[in-house]
Amino acid sequence: LICLIGPPRSGTTLIANAVASHSKVTGILEPYQRGRDQEYNETNLEALVKQNEVTDLDAKPHLAMKETTTRTANANLTVELLQSAANYEVYTGLILIFRCPFIAYLSQVSASQKYWREKKLVEDTENAIATWAKAQMAALRILTLHARAHHFRLVSYEQFCLKPASELARLMALIPENVQKHQLQFRPPKDIKGAADPKVREKSGAIIQTDYTDQVNSLRERYRDLKCMDFMMRYRELVLEHVGKESDLKTLDRLTRLVA
Repeated sequence: LICLIGPPRSGTTLIANAVASHSKVTGILEPYQRGRDQEYNETNLEALVKQNEVTDLDAKPHLAMKETTTRTANANLTVELLQSAANYEVYTGLILIFRCPFIAYLSQVSASQKYWREKKLVEDTENAIATWAKAQMAALRILTLHARAHHFRLVSYEQFCLKPASELARLMALIPENVQKHQLQFRPPKDIKGAADPKVREKSGAIIQTDYTDQVNSLRERYRDLKCMDFMMRYRELVLEHVGKESDLKTLDRLTRLVA
């Protein structure tokens, strides 16, 4: 069982699709976020597999489950699922996915306006960015607390886009399986369980990055006096200067201190 999780709009779906495209990997997308209205909270692996209609684990025995930290509950349920599986001697891995927080926040505002059913973050305001930062800090606190109990990898969207082949190989080594060429086509697997991010369908088959430079500079100037900006700036530095550029354990230690 490999769980991939990160803030919304941080490349979680792109990276999860690449991992789940492997011929020996079965994928499930966001069971807890999808099931939030029904308060879905299944953390027994066998039950979760059955409820998500996964039937091909004999042929594709590695299960990659992708979640986002849209809700703190998603992080809690993900680590509970991992621990439950580990208790039954299932091999468990955790992939933490990051992106510059300013870009992730702005991209979520944009996606909320255009795509999401829940219109909770459709305007860029002081309250919105403070709420977003608080939610991410809470989720990261949970994930860093439990990451060391499993095999883990840290990856940034920026580094993945820069070196997709080597970064995907580093993630697949967690299973371990060798990268297959078609994984780098970045197309959603036909048999993946769960609804895909609609923006992924627009960009299927390639990595296409939007330039947020001007918007980020404007955002940092507008909100420079907010209390949450210290966390956002330090988080940005960690993502851009440390994730994928030093050992994952050292970066995880940095992250643990940041959200403590």
